[in-house]
Amino acid sequence: MDRETGNDPARLSAAALFDRILREQADVFARRHAALQQDDAPENPHRARVALRRLRSALDGFAPILDAKQARKLSRRARGLFRILGPLRDADVAVLSFGTGDDREAFVARAGAVRDGTREALVSARAADFAAEVEAALDSGRLMGGDAAARRMAAADAGLLAALALQRAWTEALVYGPALHSLEDEPRHEFRKDMKSLRYLTEFFAGSIEGAKPRRFLRRMEALQDDLGELNDIFVHAGDAPLGTELQRRVDRAMEAAEGHWARLRKLGPWWV
Repeated sequence: MDRETGNDPARLSAAALFDRILREQADVFARRHAALQQDDAPENPHRARVALRRLRSALDGFAPILDAKQARKLSRRARGLFRILGPLRDADVAVLSFGTGDDREAFVARAGAVRDGTREALVSARAADFAAEVEAALDSGRLMGGDAAARRMAAADAGLLAALALQRAWTEALVYGPALHSLEDEPRHEFRKDMKSLRYLTEFFAGSIEGAKPRRFLRRMEALQDDLGELNDIFVHAGDAPLGTELQRRVDRAMEAAEGHWARLRKLGPWWV
């Protein structure tokens, strides 16, 4: 099973928790990348992308204790691999969610062609080296910030950094407002990404704040992300073409559900305070 959370009941320093999270996500990526090169299971590129997104969320959330230049360099590297995997994920989703009629064979053939191209692109991008690059960056210490404030926060209980990172992510999410249906395509996409980051940070820090109970918050976030994922899949699949009656019904249902889940999440409020 993929290890995709960095939390632990034991209280860790911010530096120790960051080290654990990055090593875990690098390991997940390495295993899923190796599997992608060997078989056609859609879960492999999906989980590889999730590991990369989680790794980048950790780099952002732990920014106060990191060397900004080194963190940006690693984040750009992860983003490049993430983007290589994107078209394959979209092609797999098209097969799973939209290839139900006479055009299924065409969707399957397209996914196969995209998979071949993705494998070649990953080889060219030296994706197999990524986990070792992450480990080297951690082992050398070059990712960690060198000023006194960064060193103090790195050595302190991770709960201190958790409150700072989570509150910033929550505030960024609130800026989008309650009316998700009024968001244009790009802001809605950014909202979806920001909510993923908030969820990952919640999972990372769930064991770091004494007495805090994030379970209800996570459940509502997961429901909201399901709705946003449905919307994203439909719009990516449709492209610039008209949605048609059935897809429009799916959009309307998902949007209504998303706004309801977002309203309930906002009412529930932060779990970390």
